[in-house]
Amino acid sequence: MKKGFTKANFYAMLEPNGDCLEWTGWCDRDGYGRTATPHLETKYQATHRLTMLLENVDITDKVVMHRCDNRKCCNPEHLMVGTQAENVIDMTEKRRHAQGIGHPMAKLNEEQVLDIRSRVHHCAAKDLAIEYNVSHSTISAIKHRHLWKYI
Repeated sequence: MKKGFTKANFYAMLEPNGDCLEWTGWCDRDGYGRTATPHLETKYQATHRLTMLLENVDITDKVVMHRCDNRKCCNPEHLMVGTQAENVIDMTEKRRHAQGIGHPMAKLNEEQVLDIRSRVHHCAAKDLAIEYNVSHSTISAIKHRHLWKYI
């Protein structure tokens, strides 16, 4: 580690919030704590990843996930190491992913999806696709509940 950078200095930048230890410094646009780390391979390090490094946990080729879902949290007891696939599963199970109209690529709203589902058994999927300006595969995915599963 860089001269002058200590575990104590890092933990001094954390503030208790319930059981979490929140980073009080700069956060990125996604709400994750970040700090300058010229002593590591990257210029800025996510503070939850830095926590694991300071706790001597090997995070090589791994992601660090929050059990508490608090992006600022650096409490080592709230962090776990896993794969990106495990992180996606965790996010999906906790419903923390963009879905429905909140998804940046959504072309439909809930009312339109419900209309498609009510008509898909007696209308041609290609006609619905044209009407709603989506692909035939989108209509099929809505019909089979691969898309918009929650409604």
